[in-house]
Amino acid sequence: MPNENFTVDTIKTVLPQLSKLASRVKKIPNGKETKLEISEAIEVCFINASDLINTTKDYKDIIKLTGKWHLQIKNNEVHSHFARISYDKEKAKWQINSFFESAIPALINSGLNWISKNIKGDVTLKLLEIPTYFLTALILENIEGVRVLVVHKPESLAIESFKLYTFNDFRGFFQSIKPIQGVK
Repeated sequence: MPNENFTVDTIKTVLPQLSKLASRVKKIPNGKETKLEISEAIEVCFINASDLINTTKDYKDIIKLTGKWHLQIKNNEVHSHFARISYDKEKAKWQINSFFESAIPALINSGLNWISKNIKGDVTLKLLEIPTYFLTALILENIEGVRVLVVHKPESLAIESFKLYTFNDFRGFFQSIKPIQGVK
């Protein structure tokens, strides 16, 4: 029976599913055949906008794990796709929930490279999504605390990409911004 905790074997269990999806991927512009490769796996979490601006709650109380993992996928060395996987308890196996071609994997890869060059020591990483603000970031946890590196955001959001923020400074940025409430 597969392990519901993410391990190296998890990647092996989703590779056949990824192979089936590869047939849907168009050739890259130079005409090379599709060659998909998983380069990274990052646990996905999110924060609700209301929790983000509620400064009475601690980081550990507002971060929500999704149960999904983000797989960075390269096509012939270009980070062009990603998949989201989760463990299906009923089927007792890991499965791909979604598979996309996107610019986001290249931005995440740039963030990972930035971290490799600028952060010393061991770091625990999570992929943070804040749907209300269409924001994607990397959360870094180490002995220096919790920090955030924004890798994707709308142009209208004035927070800087590829700048490392303490979690409190990151959170403080959103205190004066109203979340999107929907269309009337």
